[in-house]
Amino acid sequence: MNKLANKITQAIIAILIVGLSITNPNSHKYKTYAADKISRELKDNTCTQLSENPNSHLITSCQILVNSVKPQIEITITQNTQHTNWIIFSIYKTRLQVNSLIPEYHFTTIGIFDFFLTYHIEEI
Repeated sequence: MNKLANKITQAIIAILIVGLSITNPNSHKYKTYAADKISRELKDNTCTQLSENPNSHLITSCQILVNSVKPQIEITITQNTQHTNWIIFSIYKTRLQVNSLIPEYHFTTIGIFDFFLTYHIEEI
């Protein structure tokens, strides 16, 4: 009975490892995730701070601008991200600095089960 339990345990572990490796999201998915997250943050927080009126033309213009530069955000993320693939999960470390007037940010994100979780954000 012990041998059967060991074989079942080994099979379950092998299936889990294969399942995790199949659902380990790739760099392209991370780039899209990170650009979406940064764009949402800019539109929801930065743009809305431009005016006290939530229907302000200034806020709308800012949000349109953020949407228009999203391809450049993706390029910047790709150029400033270090990807470590551990087969069953990946770790992405992104360093963003637009210019010297805006603080530099470091993001650390884990990708697992075709899902991303940014667990560390640091303003430098």
